[in-house]
Amino acid sequence: MNNSIDIKTIAIAAIIAAAIYVSGLLVIMAPLPLLYIYAAHGRRPGLFTAVLASIMVALSYLIIPTLMGSLSADSTSALPGVAFLGVLGKGDAFLFGCGYFLFYVAIAVALGEGLSRRWPLFRVGGVAVMSALAMLLFLVILMALSGDSLIAGAKEYIVAALNELGQINTSAGAGSVYAELMVENSEEIAIFILKVMPSLVFVYSLIVVTLNFLLGRRILAKRGKKVISTKKLNLKLPDWLVWFVIASGFLFFADKYLFSMGALATLAINSLIALLALYFLQGMAVISHVLQGVRTPIIRTLAYVLIIIFFQTISIAIVAVGLADVWANFRLKKLKPTHNHSS
Repeated sequence: MNNSIDIKTIAIAAIIAAAIYVSGLLVIMAPLPLLYIYAAHGRRPGLFTAVLASIMVALSYLIIPTLMGSLSADSTSALPGVAFLGVLGKGDAFLFGCGYFLFYVAIAVALGEGLSRRWPLFRVGGVAVMSALAMLLFLVILMALSGDSLIAGAKEYIVAALNELGQINTSAGAGSVYAELMVENSEEIAIFILKVMPSLVFVYSLIVVTLNFLLGRRILAKRGKKVISTKKLNLKLPDWLVWFVIASGFLFFADKYLFSMGALATLAINSLIALLALYFLQGMAVISHVLQGVRTPIIRTLAYVLIIIFFQTISIAIVAVGLADVWANFRLKKLKPTHNHSS
């Protein structure tokens, strides 16, 4: 692989990554320019691009507020972390914004390493997700050491957002009963969201990793780079993992009707959300495998568009397909030959 690259290309990739993040538009795609440089040109240019982009993001948090006069929670700036200014100080909003960008950097570096070395699918995805989660955990600890609790701040922000949303719906005259219930139970809703936050963060990390991996692999392949073969992309979770789904469901009902501890139910719900997200990906892998047999590209494209449009309706069905694949093995190409013993 030719790793030669000029500083101009590195600077452009860093600017694009920082701009995507700072703009607040398609933030989920922020790792893509970084992982491309890493996978296509090597570790040193990749890390240099990531550092340069991180410096640009940090400078943005220093320069943009100055240009705007003052930065507040009501500001029109799309800078990540600005929304927390109502519950955190400016320094902590800066820390959160820069640390949150490092979450995407960790994903870019892990995916870039995996794609360049053509690691197996599970290793690439696993390392990327774990790296991202480790970076977020580091951010939470760092903010706690600085004197502010990100969890407490998040609760305050969620309650304020629910109250504001309820007031908007009430003033608009739409869904007034729902809005009143949301405002009345804002504390309970916020507490529940925080309880399931670990699994929600895991799911979001999984989404970021999956989208950037698929797009990054496609871009690298079109650029003539060697990538993981499509045969290795046929996601198949270990069969034993389904027992954790069953155990999580059992634990939830056991805590609900027998133990009433609360903590066990929270653990069960987080486990179920995380595991079902994995089986959703397996369900999508089954659907992708089936659609590969369709020769007309427009039909395949239409099928994916329909999945996106009706996602809320069919997402549970896709999870069910992923779970059923444990026993049905929909992608089994050849059945075991049966021997005729009749004389």
